[in-house]
Amino acid sequence: MTDVIDSRLGSPSCTLLGCDGFGIKLREEGVGVTVTVTGEVDLATAPLLMRALGLAAVGDPAVVVIDAGHLTFIGTYGLGVILGARQSLRSHSGTLVIRNPSRMLRRTLAITRLTDLVEP
Repeated sequence: MTDVIDSRLGSPSCTLLGCDGFGIKLREEGVGVTVTVTGEVDLATAPLLMRALGLAAVGDPAVVVIDAGHLTFIGTYGLGVILGARQSLRSHSGTLVIRNPSRMLRRTLAITRLTDLVEP
């Protein structure tokens, strides 16, 4: 998988930047890829998250982890992107998990009945 990510992104660790403090970093780790999200995922930035999760899934990793430790907001578009990525990974026997969710994100996931995404 490293070769695929290297050829598309330039290295096993890359950064996709948006605007207004938003950013995404992809990092290969063991049998998966960690996608670290910083800032707000809204209508304007959800497409960048979609692209990053698509790139993270290249090569069918066993797990894609969204590190949400620096995520300050996620809207319905962002949740839709996460659900789409989860379905796509499941169809290839992969798993999507969320690590380091804030209290706000945990509440949002509970309301939408998506708490199963949170890493134990």
